[in-house]
Amino acid sequence: MENIESDKYKHIFTGISKRELLESTDCLFGMVKDISKWSRYADGLFMHMEIERIQTSYDKNTANEDIGLEDIFIALELLSNKYKDDEPFRQKINHELQMLMLDSIYNGGNINSIDYSDNMQDCLASYTNVFTINYDTNLDRYFKDVKHLHGRFNCLAPEYDSNSLFIKENPDKSLSNSVIKGYEYMFSNTIMSWYWLEKYGHWIDNERTFGVDTFKNMSGHLDIVGMSPCNDEHLFLMINHSSLKNITYYYRSDKDRISMVKKIKKPITYTRVDKFWGKVKK
Repeated sequence: MENIESDKYKHIFTGISKRELLESTDCLFGMVKDISKWSRYADGLFMHMEIERIQTSYDKNTANEDIGLEDIFIALELLSNKYKDDEPFRQKINHELQMLMLDSIYNGGNINSIDYSDNMQDCLASYTNVFTINYDTNLDRYFKDVKHLHGRFNCLAPEYDSNSLFIKENPDKSLSNSVIKGYEYMFSNTIMSWYWLEKYGHWIDNERTFGVDTFKNMSGHLDIVGMSPCNDEHLFLMINHSSLKNITYYYRSDKDRISMVKKIKKPITYTRVDKFWGKVKK
């Protein structure tokens, strides 16, 4: 919201004023806080289940920064359903919302400047594979070939990458000229959606690109740090269908620990995440 207020996007989102962009974004936050009024526009059982979760997670006094990212996209889809937006328009506004969120997370590049101790490098070296669902490349400085399951800021999406196989095979669908210099991360191959099937669908032909082929074929033991049970259902499905023998889930809140019981069907040990961070920060 501060980025919009500063008129940062006047050269990116043409045809919409700063005031309209502010009002539209604030509307989505308001919808999440009062989601019950929008349940009639839900499409499908899974969205109804998500709406029930949102109702128990937020109220009118919830701060905007405490609302989950995926829940903003649910509000946008409900709004589109109400006004029966056509698919091209849905995709357009969904992409523009994603660009706003990516810019906020990127934080002027500061997201990529998080330093860990030498103990983090030693810790990561004890694993065969390291996966992340974040878009930054901080872990890549400590472990070779980190698998970015949801993409990363420094990799253009195929339709924007003039050197991609997608554009070579579909030159008429190239959007490479749309990329704005200095804002390449907003056109990255990052995956951002509330709907787990939509995320999974992105990977059908690109499993190796995102490291999903390796993730699906895991065995042995898996440690999970910083992953919320409120989203990423597609990853839980892969975990449950994998050959993993057991899992340690480092949780931040008791609510997360209780919720994770319903997500993962493998033998699981629960440990507070403070113990993990205490070990790697020394």
